[in-house]
Amino acid sequence: MRTTFKTAGVGLALALSAAAGLAGTGPDGYPQRPLRIIVGFAPGGATDILARMLVKPLQDQLKQSVIVENRPGAGGAVVTGQLKSLNDGYTVMVNSVGPLAVVPHMGAKVPYNVEKDIAPLTLIAVQPNALVVNAALPVKDLKEYVDYVKAHPDKASYGSSGVAGGGHLAGELFRSYSKVPLSHVPYRGGGPAMNDLLGNQIPALFSTLPALADFMSSGRVRVLGVTGSKRSPLVPNVPTIAEQGYPGYEVLNWYCLVAPAGMPEPVLNFLNEQFVKAIKSPEVQRTMAAQGYEPATGSREDLRTFIASESAKWAKLVKERGITAE
Repeated sequence: MRTTFKTAGVGLALALSAAAGLAGTGPDGYPQRPLRIIVGFAPGGATDILARMLVKPLQDQLKQSVIVENRPGAGGAVVTGQLKSLNDGYTVMVNSVGPLAVVPHMGAKVPYNVEKDIAPLTLIAVQPNALVVNAALPVKDLKEYVDYVKAHPDKASYGSSGVAGGGHLAGELFRSYSKVPLSHVPYRGGGPAMNDLLGNQIPALFSTLPALADFMSSGRVRVLGVTGSKRSPLVPNVPTIAEQGYPGYEVLNWYCLVAPAGMPEPVLNFLNEQFVKAIKSPEVQRTMAAQGYEPATGSREDLRTFIASESAKWAKLVKERGITAE
C-alpha cells in the first residue's frame, strides 16, 4: 500500500481566521480551552509517539495547551467506541488501521460505526513494521527464522501492539505467504510487547522501527525484514520481506486524526487546517523522517475515501485468515 495522499490546501468555512481576527484561532475564538488528543494505546508505541510529536507545534499555533491522554484497550477499539460520547468540541483521537479498517470485519459487534460515529480529519503518516527477534534467537535472516520456527513450533509465536493493528496484520499476512503456523500474542501497546521480547517471553515481534532504535544499537534485538515495498532509510541494510522470497508482501501502518461525529463543520475544518499545518512544520517533518515515517496529509474527504479503501482491502484478509476478536 503506497499512500496517494497529497497535502491539500483547505479553505476554512466562514472565513474562520478572518472572523476570529487572531492568528491561531478559529470560529468564535475557538479554541478557548485545552485540546485533548486521545491515544488508544499505552505510552511508548508509534501512535503515542506521533501524538506527542504534534503537541508543541499545535500549542504554538492554537495558543492553548494540548494534552495527550492514553486509553489503551483492544488495539484502540475500546476508546474508538467511546469517542462519540466525548463530543465536547475539544477531543480528537489519533487512530489507525485496526479500529477503522479491520476490527469492524472481525465478527464481534463493535460499539461504533466508522461512517456514522467518526469524523475524519487528516492522515498523519505511514510507516512500515519490521520483524524483529531477540538477539539470543539463533537466526540471522528471514530464511533461517522460517526454518527455525518450522523446526521449533513452540517458538512460532509473535507479538504485536494489539489485535488488528499493523503488527498483527503484518504477522497474519506473513503467515499466509510463508505457510508457517505463527501464533499471535497481542499486547496493550508497543512498549509492553517490546518488554516481553527483551525478556524472552516471546521470540519475535512485528514492531515499528522507532520503538526498536535503542535496542538495535545495543544489540539486544535483530531485525530480519521490513514490511514495506522499499527498504527503510533507518535500516537500509535490512531487506524487505518481499525481497527475501515473498514478492508482493507489503504492510504499512497508517495513522490519522479523527473526531467525534457531530462536531460543528467549521471546527472540523479548522482542526484539519491546524493539524495539517503542524504535520508540515519543519520540526515535525524532520522528526518524522528521522524515525522512518512518511508524512501524509490531506483533506477530510481524502481521509474518508482512504479509510473506505483500506477497509475493503483488510476485510479480505480477515475473511481469508479467519481472524476474529480475541
